[in-house]
Amino acid sequence: MTTENGRRYFAFRGIPFAEPPLGELRFRSPRPPKKWNQVVDATKDVNSCVEIRIRKSGATIFGSEDCLYLNVYTPVGKLKGKQEILPIFFFIYGGAFIEGTSSSDLYGAGYFMEENFILVTANYRLGLFGFLSTEDLASPGNYGLKDQHLVLLWIKSNIRYFGGNPKNVIIMGQSAGATSVMHHVVSPRSRGLFHAAVPLSGDTLAEWSNQRRPKDIADDVAAALGIQNDNTTEFVDTLRRMPTERLQGANLKVIFVRVPSTLMDGVTFTPTIEVDHKEAFIRDITYNSLENGNFNKVPVLMGSTGLEALFFAGVIDSLRFILLIYDLSPAMLITRHDTIYEWQKPIVGNMIKKQYFGNDFASSAPKMRLIEYLSDLLFMRPLTKTAKLLSKFTNVYFYVYDYVIPTVKAFYVNEGYYFDAQIKGAGHSEDLGCYFFPKGVPKVNVEIKDSEIRHCARMRRFLMNFALFRNPTPQRDAELQNILWPPVKAPNEVNYLYVANKNYTVKQNYRGEYIRFWDNIYNTYFKKPYRCY
Repeated sequence: MTTENGRRYFAFRGIPFAEPPLGELRFRSPRPPKKWNQVVDATKDVNSCVEIRIRKSGATIFGSEDCLYLNVYTPVGKLKGKQEILPIFFFIYGGAFIEGTSSSDLYGAGYFMEENFILVTANYRLGLFGFLSTEDLASPGNYGLKDQHLVLLWIKSNIRYFGGNPKNVIIMGQSAGATSVMHHVVSPRSRGLFHAAVPLSGDTLAEWSNQRRPKDIADDVAAALGIQNDNTTEFVDTLRRMPTERLQGANLKVIFVRVPSTLMDGVTFTPTIEVDHKEAFIRDITYNSLENGNFNKVPVLMGSTGLEALFFAGVIDSLRFILLIYDLSPAMLITRHDTIYEWQKPIVGNMIKKQYFGNDFASSAPKMRLIEYLSDLLFMRPLTKTAKLLSKFTNVYFYVYDYVIPTVKAFYVNEGYYFDAQIKGAGHSEDLGCYFFPKGVPKVNVEIKDSEIRHCARMRRFLMNFALFRNPTPQRDAELQNILWPPVKAPNEVNYLYVANKNYTVKQNYRGEYIRFWDNIYNTYFKKPYRCY
């Protein structure tokens, strides 16, 4: 294939990295594929894993259970036998753990092949199929994370044949993909399989990113299917015998029924702490591991957009009636914390309400205040805390992305996401445009400017420097505006690179007043261990 600038590269698509997780392999850890003798056609995309795409037009089910395949993109001339071996970026897609695909239409080589990278993308199981947990050995859960782990093992064994250096693997992900990256950072099972991490707009401490009550979810699945869950072994065996279509329907029903409890319990099918067993991927609350330094101490480059909640701002007005609950009972603002006394919840709830909404009702607050509140609650607060915890043990570089590219924003609006394009600022996922979207984004009639193309080249240059030197700015570089990007310094100096439309600047403590407010709340009222932050 050829990039828009004329650089040739190889695209190997649809390489099997696991046995299809069908029948008896459903709700089990993935197994490496059996050896084959025939030639595998690696010239086209394969099915996504079963996913539910929720858009303005409604919810649609896509994909197949036979989906555990990966893609490798490598510059021509860089295969085995050549002198140079390249750093590998393994990118993990987002989608709230219920949707997403490694398809080249969205996560192809795009801009990556303009640099000397190898890019690996892979499907992993989602929703019910990837994260069903009965909180015992019948179905421990976290199969999607275990799929990603098998990809890392595949890279270690095979990437040299594609011109890659197995000793320089960088795991990168966005949103749920970033949460996945951080689980690999924490999990002992992934130790030694990667050498740096780039989580963007996602984290294990985020309220939405882990499920507190997976057994309740399993009970809901049983109810949706009209079967019993008294004996979990029999329940899971019954699920293994069911046709995919019945499970797809239960997947959709349970996700929608569980929407009101998302802030209380997390997105329905998400990572969870497993019962202790040999294949367990998550054994403890991740806050404990981060605080104690019990994680893979690799350099980390983290990112967030300036206004993450812009991504779903288009739906806020239609949900204002739900905010009446918060007006009537501010204690409901204390969503996922059972380490606080009940009598303290109204006190803390009123403090939060006053901090963000003053004397206004939350249900009638200006949309921008709600966007700022949700951006802090779901993204900036946990990301900042994770950066501080990591920085006690390893170098952490943090950026806040506020560079608006109209082409990228138009793409998300056109795809039916709940963006509010009228509000200024960069929302969730907009930084991905610099890493994946080609110049001619499909179905979008907004031409990208030369200045925006140069900006995206800088963002990729930061990545290249990080891959080679473990520092995005190892020295002053005119192409990078001569910036020296300092790491976060625990516990209080959260240095970050502010990426705006004119100049990049180094600043400290983004949303500092609000982050200090939350830190005070936690230190005063909540007790450890924190399941989220």
